[in-house]
Amino acid sequence: MSNIEIVGLPETPNESPVNQAIKIASHAGVQLQPTQVESAYRVQPMKRVAGLRRTKGISTRDIGLGGTDGKFYVNEHLIPINKQLLNATKANAKAMSYKFVWVRNCNIFLRKNEEAPVIAVNSEKDLQKIN
Repeated sequence: MSNIEIVGLPETPNESPVNQAIKIASHAGVQLQPTQVESAYRVQPMKRVAGLRRTKGISTRDIGLGGTDGKFYVNEHLIPINKQLLNATKANAKAMSYKFVWVRNCNIFLRKNEEAPVIAVNSEKDLQKIN
């Protein structure tokens, strides 16, 4: 739960990932001290991913980065196998007209619509059960 990933944040010379995390938290109304950040670093993505959901209204300008203003995303950081399961869940959900897919506390969930029950997805077998 304390491991997050920030996607789409442009890299700047001599940046401090800890300071970037503090700026993002501040924009969200959370006061975060450098001593509260255990580690912060950039990780090369496994592959380029397009079409991620935008964090509502936050951009590089909001946290004081110069250059071209751009949106970025804050997600829970999943281990590679769960990231693959999330991508498979999204693909199946789209094919089956499911409206919602989300991650909370490193668990993957989906829901057909606002009235439908929430389904937890823990493995590929769970995806075979949806209709």
